[in-house]
Amino acid sequence: MEKNILAIDDEIFIRELVQDFLEIEGMGCEIAANLEEALEIFKKNSFDLILLDRNLEDKLVEDVVSALRKIQNDIPIIIMTGDLEVPDEFIQKYNIAAVIHKPFQYDYFIDVINKNL
Repeated sequence: MEKNILAIDDEIFIRELVQDFLEIEGMGCEIAANLEEALEIFKKNSFDLILLDRNLEDKLVEDVVSALRKIQNDIPIIIMTGDLEVPDEFIQKYNIAAVIHKPFQYDYFIDVINKNL
């Protein structure tokens, strides 16, 4: 069965790159540029995993994670970030499955995805 992933990032280049990477691997990928778009897509579809940009426009990532968890609490969420470090407290508090650091390489990206599906 095809895995379906929701990728949320305000940079179009990243959204399209992630979508291309996942489609090469035979996975479905919906993309969203912001929280409102993501919530609309998330409510209408079933996803196996969420990829979320840590620095999403004017929204705090904590608010985005909380909004998504209200809809589906047990979905794995992977944070994508250009930040060098993501505090362990944040990862634990919001039950983040993994962190992918940008810029990422194809093999590393797919490996992290597969480990969390």
